[in-house]
Order: sequence, then structure tokens, then C-alpha cells
Amino acid sequence: MPRFHKLSVYHLAKQVLRDCVDLTSDRSGVGDLSNQIRRAAVSVVSNICEGCGTGSEKAFVRYLVLARASANELQGQLEILATLGQVADDHPVHDRCDHVGRCLTALIRRCSG
Repeated sequence: MPRFHKLSVYHLAKQVLRDCVDLTSDRSGVGDLSNQIRRAAVSVVSNICEGCGTGSEKAFVRYLVLARASANELQGQLEILATLGQVADDHPVHDRCDHVGRCLTALIRRCSG
């Protein structure tokens, strides 16, 4: 199993987490959504780390799939923020989150194939 520190997707996911914390820190009008966004972003990072510690390729892929699902959830939540006018449609976090999801999908395919 790779060490999570060596995975570029781990570092990308940490950047998205930082973006999400910055983005939601002063959004009092969407408090519950802000908390959910933060939890989803933490889940992406945590599942990558947890998967690296399993010692099994199959379990690693399962955690990557969970991380990918959390990244999808996060993308949906960011879209909700955009719909509510709380964040611009072209804010860089949208692209970064999409990039993390695509990287996770590529890693899942590489490890499953």
C-alpha cells in the first residue's frame, strides 16, 4: 500500500479541504450546509488516509470509492452554495474538487485493473 503522503490526490484533497474551510468560515446564512461541506471535505482526506493503512489492495480501493463518493457529495453541496448565490460559479474550488474526483477515479481504475 502506498503511504498517503506520497499520493498527489491526498495533497489535492487537503487543498480542497482548506478551500472549503475558508469558503464556509463566514457563511452564517447556510450554517448546516457549511458544516456538511466541511465534513464531506474531511471525509475525502480521511478515507484516502484510512485506505492506505488497510494493507490490502481490495480494502484500499473500497476506501478510495468512499472518498470518491464524498467528493461527489461535496461537488453537489458546492453547487447548492452557488445556486444560493453564496459562492461564484467560477470559484476555483469547483474545478479543484472536480480534479480530486477525477484523480480518485483514475487511482481506483489503476488499482482495480
